[in-house]
Amino acid sequence: MKSIAKIGRKLISVFLVVVVSTLMFLTSPALAANWITVNTDNLESEVLNSDKTTVVLLVSNIYPDAENVKAKLKSEVEKTYGDKYQLAVGSVEENGFLYTSILAPRIYPPYPGITVVKNGDPLRGIFIAPTDPSQAFEFINDVIANS
Repeated sequence: MKSIAKIGRKLISVFLVVVVSTLMFLTSPALAANWITVNTDNLESEVLNSDKTTVVLLVSNIYPDAENVKAKLKSEVEKTYGDKYQLAVGSVEENGFLYTSILAPRIYPPYPGITVVKNGDPLRGIFIAPTDPSQAFEFINDVIANS
């Protein structure tokens, strides 16, 4: 009788592990935002000529661990701005025009940056710390409120 109970508990445990592990493949609402990948070919049509205010995240291709940093920052930007503004992401190298509006030390590799384009005009942006983007978000909120 005890062995049947043990087998039952193990089966239930395996079933729960399978159910929980499949849940991670479902997209969360934060990941449901539509991101525009901005580059030199579509900057004007997708961002500068857009009638929507666009929050633009720029990460250098040569920034250490660039893909993971970009993914983490995209997630944070979506949580903060995903339901209010159009979101765009691109590389610093392809979007030098936008990166010039970002307050950041001009070092190599360039820091990730965040800026806003409203009515075709890039507003003042700021570099964004991957470990704590909250200060950059506060700055961007002020820029949007004062524009």
